[in-house]
Amino acid sequence: MAVRAVRGAVPLERDDAGHLAEQVGTLLTAVLERDGLTADDLIIESDQPRAALTHVYLGAAAALRKDIAQ
Repeated sequence: MAVRAVRGAVPLERDDAGHLAEQVGTLLTAVLERDGLTADDLIIESDQPRAALTHVYLGAAAALRKDIAQ
């Protein structure tokens, strides 16, 4: 089974630990949903081909990687 890496980013509107945790949770949920992954995949061992995975850049973070952001 191959190990795959998935990229992502999310913007922070303020420097606050609670806000960071919320935004990272949102990003992680989006990555899992968009790539059809489960918590068990998070190491990340997957039978999916590399081309089937998407990198998730949410909100204003999409401007960071317009070439790969979905």
